[in-house]
Amino acid sequence: MTGYTFEHKDHRVSEYVESHINRSKDALVIIDNTPKIEPGKLSKLVNFLRDKIKEKTGYICTNLRLPQDETGVTLGFAFAAFETKEEAEEVQRKLNGWKMDKSHQFKTNMFNDWIKFKDTSEPTEYEAPALEMDTFCEENLYEYLCDAAAREQYFIRYAGASSSKKDVEHQMEIYWNDYQVINATDQTDVMKLVYKKPNWTTLFAKWSPLGTYLVTFTEKGLNLWGGEKWTSMGQFPHNEVQLIDWSPKEKYLITWASELIVWDVQLGKKIRRVQAPYTGAGAKCPFKWSHDEQFLAKLSEDNILLYDLNNGMKLYQPDKERTTTIYMPGIKNLEWSPTDNYFCYWVPEANNTPARVTLVEVVTKVMPDGTTDFTFNNIAQRNLYRVQNIRMTWHPQGHFLACKVERIKKSQSGAQTVSAYELFRIRHKDVAVETIELPEQVIAFDFEPKGHRFALIHGPSDVKLSVSFYTMGGVKAGEVKLLGTFPQKQVNHMYWSPKGKYLLLAGMKQPFNGKTLEFWNVDELDLMNTCEHFMCSNVNWDASGRFVTTFVSQVYHQMENGMKMWTFQGKLVTAKKFEKFYQFEWRPRPQTLLTEKDLKMVKTKTRPQWEKKYSEEETWILEKDERERRERMTSELKAYRERMIAIKKHFAKQTADRKRLHAETGVNLEYTIDVSTVEELIDKKEVRIE
Repeated sequence: MTGYTFEHKDHRVSEYVESHINRSKDALVIIDNTPKIEPGKLSKLVNFLRDKIKEKTGYICTNLRLPQDETGVTLGFAFAAFETKEEAEEVQRKLNGWKMDKSHQFKTNMFNDWIKFKDTSEPTEYEAPALEMDTFCEENLYEYLCDAAAREQYFIRYAGASSSKKDVEHQMEIYWNDYQVINATDQTDVMKLVYKKPNWTTLFAKWSPLGTYLVTFTEKGLNLWGGEKWTSMGQFPHNEVQLIDWSPKEKYLITWASELIVWDVQLGKKIRRVQAPYTGAGAKCPFKWSHDEQFLAKLSEDNILLYDLNNGMKLYQPDKERTTTIYMPGIKNLEWSPTDNYFCYWVPEANNTPARVTLVEVVTKVMPDGTTDFTFNNIAQRNLYRVQNIRMTWHPQGHFLACKVERIKKSQSGAQTVSAYELFRIRHKDVAVETIELPEQVIAFDFEPKGHRFALIHGPSDVKLSVSFYTMGGVKAGEVKLLGTFPQKQVNHMYWSPKGKYLLLAGMKQPFNGKTLEFWNVDELDLMNTCEHFMCSNVNWDASGRFVTTFVSQVYHQMENGMKMWTFQGKLVTAKKFEKFYQFEWRPRPQTLLTEKDLKMVKTKTRPQWEKKYSEEETWILEKDERERRERMTSELKAYRERMIAIKKHFAKQTADRKRLHAETGVNLEYTIDVSTVEELIDKKEVRIE
C-alpha cells in the first residue's frame, strides 16, 4: 500500500465518506498527492481532475471530494467514486504513478484496500503457508553469490585417458577464480577447485541466464544442478535432446530434438509441445522470448505467431482483421528488445514496394474476466531501397537499435558489398533515426554495454581491416559521431566487457588464427596491450568485467587445445594445456537490485571508506607471497634447531651409557690403533711363452 497524508482519525475518515459520498465503497478510489490549495481554487481543481480522469481512463467520475482542514485548505488527497467496482479498479490501475506536474505524482488505491491494511499496529499470529509440493529444495541456490571475496566461478570440460586406458573419460570441473593469488609464482594457484565429476554430460554443459542452475545432458533428457553440494534440482525427460533455450528470467526452458517442448522449470511440467524437428548443427531455436517472459514469437511464412504464456501459452492465430497478429507477406527476421515489450522485423522489397524495418510495441490489456489481451502499435518504420540483407542488433539496455543494411555496389572492378547502419534512438519521444554510410563491408559490429558507444570492424576484404569507434552522443538525444579509426588491424571479432569501457579485439579462425589479441580502453582510445593465443577459437568474459578467457576448443582444432586467462588490461593470469579441451564458461550473475541512483551514491559517497579497506587488502595480497616465504623459512629453521638439540641430547645419553658399561666390565676406554702389513703367497704357476 502507498503512504497517505491523512491527518483525520480513522473514524472521522469513515464519517466523511459516509456523509459526503453516496456511493458503494467498492467503487471508491483514493487519490493521494493532489495539490494543496486555498478554498477559492477548489472548484477549478475539481473540474480539472474530473477532466483528466476521463481523458486518461475513459471513465466518468460520479463524485469527487477533496477533504479540507479547519482553514479550508485541501489536505492533499481525494476520494473519487465511479459507477461500478470494475470501473474503479481500472481507474486505480491507470492513474497510479501518473504525473500531474513536476511536484505531483498520483498514488492510488481502492478505499476498501486502505480499510483492510490501514491498521498494522496490532501484530497478527503468523501461520506458515502449506507446501504445495511434496518436496522442496533445501539447497541454497544463491550460495555462490555470498562469497566473501566476491570471486567468480567457471567450469571447464575436457577429456583424458581413463583408468582402463581403453576409453576416453570426459571430465568436468568447477572452479573459483581466486584472483587474490594472481601474483603467485605458480599460476595454477588461481584455479581453486569447487567440484568435479567424470562423464557429467554426454553433449555439452550450460549455465542458466542468471547463473542459478547448471544444465547437463543425458541420452534421455536434461538435468539441472545447483546449490553448494551440486545436487540435482530437476530432470526434464526428452530423448536425444540437442538444443536448449532459457527464458530470460529462468522461469521457462525449451528443449529441442524431434519436437520442441516448453517447460515450467519450477514445476517440472510440460506447457506445450510443438512439432519442429531439429535441423542439425548450427540451428537456432525458432522461438524468441520477450524480456518479461510473457510472449514467445515465431515466424511463419507470412506472419508472426505469438504465444501468450500468461494464458497457458495460448496461440493467437494470424488474422488480417485483428491487431493482435501481424500478417505480413515475406516477413524476415524478428528481434525482441532486451528490456521492453518492443520487437522489430524487416520485410524485403517486392512489387515496387521498398524494404522496410518496423518497430512494434506490444500493448497488453486486462479484460473484465481477468484474462489479458494485447494489441500491436507501430511506433517507427524505415523504408529502404536496393537492399540485399538486413541484420538487426539491440543495445543490451534497449536504448538503441542498429540495422545493418547490406547493398551490392557495382563498379569497373566488379560487384562489392557496402554497408550502412540505420540507428534508432528508442528513448527519444519520436524514435529518431540516424544513418551512417560505409563504402565497404562490415565484418563485426557491437554496442557497448552500459554505455552509448559502438565499434565496427570494416574493410574492403577479409585481411585489410580497420576498427572504428562511434558514439551516439546520449540516450535520449545527441549526435552520432566518429571517435576514431585505426587501420591495418589483424582482427575480425570483438568482445565488450559486460561493464563497458574495455574491449577485446581478436583475430580468430581464418585468416588470423589467434595471432592477435588487442586489449582496448575505449574511454581513452588507448591500446593497452597486444597478446597472442595461437589457434584461439572462443572468448568469454566474466560477469565482473575484470577477467577474460581465450581458449582453443577440440570442436574447432585438434591441436593446441587449452585455455588462457587474462585481466582486462591484457596481463596473463594463468595458462593451461589439455590433450582435448572442449568448453569453458564463466558463471553468470543476476542483475543488481540497486537503482541507478543507488549505484551512483555507492560510487561517490561510500567510495572513500571502501577504497581504504580494499587498498589495505590489496597490500596484504601483494605481500602474501613474501610473508608466506618468511613464515616457511622460520618454521624450517625452528624445526632444524629442535632436531639438532634432540640429537645432542641423544648423543650425550649414549656417551654416558657407554662409560658406565665399560666401568662395570673393567675395559680401559683409552685405546690405540696399530697398523701392520702382512704378505702371503697364494699360488705359483709357470707360464711358457713361445
